[in-house]
Amino acid sequence: SSVVCTELACLYARHRPAALMEHLTLHWSRLQPAKVVAACEEAHLWPELCFLHLHQDDLDRAVQVMIEHAEACWEAERMHKALTRAVNPETLYRAIQFYREEHPLLLNEMLMVI
Repeated sequence: SSVVCTELACLYARHRPAALMEHLTLHWSRLQPAKVVAACEEAHLWPELCFLHLHQDDLDRAVQVMIEHAEACWEAERMHKALTRAVNPETLYRAIQFYREEHPLLLNEMLMVI
């Protein structure tokens, strides 16, 4: 059930974070996302948080997490996919600034994608 999967995800986030990503990939469609997102934010589990936002089609927030925690969860391909469907123009501006500062050699590729 969704309650069991959600509670287990929250417990993994607090006590066994290394096991959380596997749980998310197997059961993401049965989770109550708001609870798991809060648990991931509290535990600073940025790749898992990004995964959840992407699978909920909350692409602007996924891009924001990737920008703010790039060392933990940024991947060019994942970022490009999210940017193609992001809705908020501010997200695109922030992404351009991020690429200019952090990955200038990939800026043209990113601009072509969007």
